Amino acid sequence: MAISLLFCMGSGLAQDTLELELLRTLPGEFRFFTTDKLQQVYAVTTGETVLKFTAEGQQPFDFNNRTLGELGLVDATNPFHLLLFYPDFQWVITLDRTLNPIQQYNLFDLNLPEVEAIGMANDNFIWVYDKINFRLKKLDRDGEAVAQSENLARVLPPTFSPDLLVARENRLYLNSPELGIVVFDNFGQFLKILNVKGLDAFQVRADRLYFRKEGRLYALLLNNLGQNELPLPASLAKAQQIRIEKDVLYARFPDGIRLYRLKK
Repeated sequence: MAISLLFCMGSGLAQDTLELELLRTLPGEFRFFTTDKLQQVYAVTTGETVLKFTAEGQQPFDFNNRTLGELGLVDATNPFHLLLFYPDFQWVITLDRTLNPIQQYNLFDLNLPEVEAIGMANDNFIWVYDKINFRLKKLDRDGEAVAQSENLARVLPPTFSPDLLVARENRLYLNSPELGIVVFDNFGQFLKILNVKGLDAFQVRADRLYFRKEGRLYALLLNNLGQNELPLPASLAKAQQIRIEKDVLYARFPDGIRLYRLKK
């Protein structure tokens, strides 16, 4: 399962290199991290601990569960209702803003034994792709399916194998590296396929889909499928992961997460 995620600004992109000012570094060896719309950081350590950092760099809360295997995803779409996914044992845990557990699901118990793509819905329910039955399903707080797609084997080729799910702006986006990004409506009904292949990360903001390739940020315009690009500065060439929230860019390196102010 791909775990790196890229966030970009909702404004248009030009062909100039980003100008950055280093704000601070959050030291540590992190496997991956995510951010939320409040510019808070959730960093996962090599010991499977989730550390929450405020926008000012303070670290008030943490969460750890070493009994469920490797943590594969932290979805902070809603900073007050986080989603954690442990793919090895198919466990889902939701946390509040202080990283205290709210609910947990064992997907095996829900007859969902091979989930790889999962994400938080706009209403704090959970979207999953049921690989066995070829259906996208929305689970309520009791783990019951309240919405689902048709059998996608009827409309998509066998190469459809999603590894990342993002719910934004009343649309669902499933990344299938060999096929592209498959788009659904908010009820799980198939709409179209975006011909963007080979990705391990992307982000949707308003009418743009952003992804990173070969040191550059690309913006796919969802209304006409035009594409813009913006190269990253050389200092970020070796960054293991990049996210942007508002006017701050976050870059993960082996020694920690560096926060930069976007100067333009």
